[in-house]
Amino acid sequence: MAYGLDSFMAASNRVKLHLVLLIGFNVALFLPMIGHGFVVDDFQLLATLAFHPFSFGLTHAHGAFYTPLAWIWYKTDWSLWGMNAFPFAFGDLVIYIANCLLLYRLALTLYQDESAAGWTALGFTLLFSANPWAAMWIGTRAHILVAFFYLAALNATLWFTRTNRHRFLAGVCVFLLAAGAMFSKEDGITVVLAVAIVIFYEKQLTRTSSFFLFTSFLLLLGAYLWLRAGSGAESIDFSEKNYAYHLSFGVFFENLGLNIMRTYGCLGLIATAIAFSCYLQTRRVNLSHFSLRDALLSIALFLVVIAPFLLLEVKLGIYMYLAGACAALLLGAFMRALNASRRTIRQTRRSFAAAIPVVFIVVMLATRVWSHSYRWMKMADTSTAILSQIKAQVPTVHLPATIVLRYSKVDKVHRFPDNFATWTFPSAMQLLYRTPTLKGFLIQESETATVTDRTSAIYFRYVADAESVTVTKTNE
Repeated sequence: MAYGLDSFMAASNRVKLHLVLLIGFNVALFLPMIGHGFVVDDFQLLATLAFHPFSFGLTHAHGAFYTPLAWIWYKTDWSLWGMNAFPFAFGDLVIYIANCLLLYRLALTLYQDESAAGWTALGFTLLFSANPWAAMWIGTRAHILVAFFYLAALNATLWFTRTNRHRFLAGVCVFLLAAGAMFSKEDGITVVLAVAIVIFYEKQLTRTSSFFLFTSFLLLLGAYLWLRAGSGAESIDFSEKNYAYHLSFGVFFENLGLNIMRTYGCLGLIATAIAFSCYLQTRRVNLSHFSLRDALLSIALFLVVIAPFLLLEVKLGIYMYLAGACAALLLGAFMRALNASRRTIRQTRRSFAAAIPVVFIVVMLATRVWSHSYRWMKMADTSTAILSQIKAQVPTVHLPATIVLRYSKVDKVHRFPDNFATWTFPSAMQLLYRTPTLKGFLIQESETATVTDRTSAIYFRYVADAESVTVTKTNE
């Protein structure tokens, strides 16, 4: 009994250490870069928050999608912080880290192996470009929020399948967390199938309690679809709209391959490095303990999560965020099998050299994540500098008014005009002067702005060098 207690305490201490390391790693990777300003779709989002009441997002789509829980969080932040980007970004980072910890908990419950859980969460953290999109772009908050409820629902599902005394309470938790996923982002409706997969994995699908749970899901889906239908959200169809589906094998396989490459591909590099490191220590790697059942769980969840995006021509890195968490479970299954085989093999050597392959891959992927995040930071710095200089030169405007910002060429050093984009610059100007009727144009020198009243137009010119950006007011 004493040995069992000692083993339990050692395992508990390892879990605490892993959690501290995961939190510290993510904080070190992202905290210095977040909160420098707003970029691209952030401005359209903030304009909706600024010029609509709190109740708007509960019954109406903001943008193309119906995401009321994300709206509540956004609107609360706007009411508290206004145009201060850092609190927005810090809140996102907290949920981003919480998702890593929820994935760690899910893997630990599935595999009963602290090392496997740790590598699952770390592998998820090292994925790009999804993670920088999630941690750095405030406009993608709904994606990290749906992942939070999604992963929490899967954790609750394992509790639901493994408890007898608290099964009803566990079922209520699964239901509420699934509802949270649905009302956070539209692809959250796939959580119902994900829960079913986990229950099937646990061999509990035919239980009466599971039947009642899925009956409640049908009612929840009905309520969600009814509310969405009246919200003005973009319809799900096969038209030529931006988020419409395309019945094309080319689009399907291109999206599937891209998702696999950026999730399982990166995780495969980590697994290969770990296996090679083990080989250097033991001169033998035996994966006979690898479970096909565990692999199929990861693959099934991965396919369910990415299913809503496989026929879209729009390819955004953020679409792979939650899918990356499901893919990382396969790395955990691999590590559990590797650890099981290592216990039966006499280790012949311990050396720093054996760890070099793992250190190299982790550093390489972390650097890649950092470089993606740095691009977002540069975009935010540039947008903040431009807005502050425009406001300093023209503190107030008298309506009707139009702000025209010209530039001679694309500035790749400061990520301009990527930081605004032509379709969000008007929203940025409306926010800057707190008026929804202000017009704005972001144009190159060779282009012509469609200004109906040229006497009301205020012209600026963007000038950049390697050190700084400058916006100067001009006559025209």
